[in-house]
Amino acid sequence: MKHLLSLFIHFITVATLAGATAQTANAANLSGKWYGQYICDQGITGLTLSISEGNDLGDPNSLMADFSFYAHPENPWVPSGSYAMAGIHYEESDEFILQGIEWDFQPYGYEMVDLRGAMKHSAGKDILEGEVYFGTPDVRLGCSTFYLERITSDQMMF
Repeated sequence: MKHLLSLFIHFITVATLAGATAQTANAANLSGKWYGQYICDQGITGLTLSISEGNDLGDPNSLMADFSFYAHPENPWVPSGSYAMAGIHYEESDEFILQGIEWDFQPYGYEMVDLRGAMKHSAGKDILEGEVYFGTPDVRLGCSTFYLERITSDQMMF
């Protein structure tokens, strides 16, 4: 129950940050695994984002995600870690916001980051890209961007 209450509080925070954008459709088109990278002070970092609809909150636009980060071939010294995220999707603009809510595994010295981005289609690929931030979109603290593609598990990003 405590976890559900915490999740609800984070969801309300995410919805408030997102503004008053109309919510007319659901988040089904974001569901699935996305592979790529993000950039923060530690350098380029591998990222797998597993997104699902967050139906437990009763809103078809709510999202749940697992943010898993790990070493990238260009930056092999990054430790691995993962945490749960909650957020919201705005289908009319394909924009979304995801905020970290609970660590699964936290490496020493690492904090959760949040994502604000959009889904795009380019050259037959589904792409998620946007900004990495802490708590509010104007607080970047050494982070910049993320880029993810929806690919099958037998393909590799790098």
